[in-house]
Amino acid sequence: MTDRLSALDASFLYAERPATPLHVGGIAIVERPETGFDYGQLLSLVGRRLAYLPRYRRRVRPVPGHLSRPVWVDDVDFDLNYHVRRSALPEPGTHRQLFELVARLLARPLDVERPLWELYMVEGLAGNRVALVTKTHQSMVDGIGSLDLGQLLLDDEPTEPGPAEEFWTARPRPGRVRLVTDAVADTVRRPAEMVENVRTAVRDVASTADRMLGAVEEVASAVHSVLRPAAPSPLNAQVSRGRVFAGVRTDLEDLRRVRRRHGGTVNDVVLAVVTGALREWLARRGMPLSQTSTVRALVPRAVRDGDTVGGSPEGPLDNRVEPALVEL
Repeated sequence: MTDRLSALDASFLYAERPATPLHVGGIAIVERPETGFDYGQLLSLVGRRLAYLPRYRRRVRPVPGHLSRPVWVDDVDFDLNYHVRRSALPEPGTHRQLFELVARLLARPLDVERPLWELYMVEGLAGNRVALVTKTHQSMVDGIGSLDLGQLLLDDEPTEPGPAEEFWTARPRPGRVRLVTDAVADTVRRPAEMVENVRTAVRDVASTADRMLGAVEEVASAVHSVLRPAAPSPLNAQVSRGRVFAGVRTDLEDLRRVRRRHGGTVNDVVLAVVTGALREWLARRGMPLSQTSTVRALVPRAVRDGDTVGGSPEGPLDNRVEPALVEL
């Protein structure tokens, strides 16, 4: 069965530009156990758990003639050492040094000729700690039953569960004829999508971010909302390829106390704090602000099945998240 990118997944690939890569990143800072934990052990751990994330050993392959959306195919040259990398800070490394490294790592686009993820083990942090930096393309973690690699590596208990798979063999790469045949079969069931795909194949490259707008109604409304012009501000400007990363520390119990006093949810409190920080940042740059001033944000929102406790019908690794456009 063909594993074709969803309309939303494909839109992330089409909208990507050299100065605006569409991957997401995460950092986990952990204490190295007394028994030790090195790069070789991390490689072994990731290798055992990739069975839970089959897409992490697949790469994107376009369909000839743009007859349909690209498909996920097994990477016959998959090299775990390429994706799991090692780096280090001058000891004793500080959070500021780590954040500078993270900014450089996340500024680089992922290689579309390989599975779209990377994991860095950063050693040298003060206090015998290690940082795990994940970098995954948004098309791989679309929020529908997906899970980030960083989450899969962390256990609730120190005893590791049994390996899910001992051996993996890549399936043969589908040829052009197979890709075209599958695309035709899919588009016969959805003829409007075929017309849209062929039409966009002859458009200027700069317009490919809009490829799926005519094909899937629910995606179209969301993408139009994101792409519509925003109010002029320092946040709405042409960006370079460079990035800066910063972090702040807070106490979850403080957020819970605010929620108990004022109502709402912890997420509401977090968004209120972010909104206040943005307001101060814009005010210090001379931006005229009023009660109607807003900043549009794409916020991940957890989704749970009301009939399911502690998970969803998709299984224990399910991580259902929907993007929500919020005016802060």
